[in-house]
Order: sequence, then C-alpha cells, then structure tokens
Amino acid sequence: MLWTSKQARDRPLELAWRYMVSADVRRVLAIPSGFRWSEKEFRLWMQRRTALVVERNREVVGFIVFDHTETEFRIHNLAVDPGHRRAGAGRLLVKELITGLGNSRRDRIVTDVRETNSGALLFYKALGFKALGVQRGLYPDTDEDGITMEYRLPRETTDGET
Repeated sequence: MLWTSKQARDRPLELAWRYMVSADVRRVLAIPSGFRWSEKEFRLWMQRRTALVVERNREVVGFIVFDHTETEFRIHNLAVDPGHRRAGAGRLLVKELITGLGNSRRDRIVTDVRETNSGALLFYKALGFKALGVQRGLYPDTDEDGITMEYRLPRETTDGET
C-alpha cells in the first residue's frame, strides 16, 4: 500500500534502515530515481558499491547507493518512493552515512545533484551539506549541470571543542 506524502507524514514513523540484499533489487528499481537501469545493469553496477534501504512497516520505501575512498563517502543515488517522501526516510539514510563518518577515518560525504532538482538541493542543505561547485554538462541525458554538494565532519580542536 502506498500513501500520499500527507498520509505518510500522519502515520507513526516506523522507519528502519538495513543493507540492501539481492531480493530488494526489483523493488528498488521500481522507485523513481532519475536512473533507468535494467536489473542486470543495476546488479553489475552494484558490485563495487554499497546500498542501504529504508523500510516502513517492512516495505522498502527508499534507498541510497554509495561507495567510499580512504577519506570520503560518495552518494551515487538516493531515492524515496513518492508516496513516502517528506516523512524522514531519506533523512534517515543520509544520517546513517553521517554517523558512519564518525565511526571511520573518513571526514566527508559528497554527492552531485541536478541543478534543476531544487528539492534535493534544499534537502542536502538542511542536513548541513554545502555547495562546492558546478560541473558543466554532468548529466549527458539532458546535458544538465550538476551541483557538487559536500558534508564535512566538524573537526575537533586540541581542547576538545568543535
């Protein structure tokens, strides 16, 4: 059952995240995300990446795909089913990555957002991300520019303050 955004917000937050498993792929591909993958292409692409899903009442309603280097996490895709948006699912997934920064030697998260995706730009800004710059023609399907966004873990000073 899918709810409208208002209905999803009015229901108790019964959200939980977990790592994506193979059985989740078809549901994940059914969530509008701006990418058009076949199941085979998606499985191949995922071989070198990590994904988390968020569930509401045991139904996958969103996902985040990322990878990492020694110093950063890079978000490749974040999507929430339209009937469950603005109810905390995307925030839960990104907050989990932010928590992961504190538990690792990585100190930043980066992602690229289509310049016309004002909802995503505002979402990341509300979570503490800052715009780093513009990548011209980043999205070849529309020749659209991308805005690189960064979340940097606050550094502690020598006296323990941030």
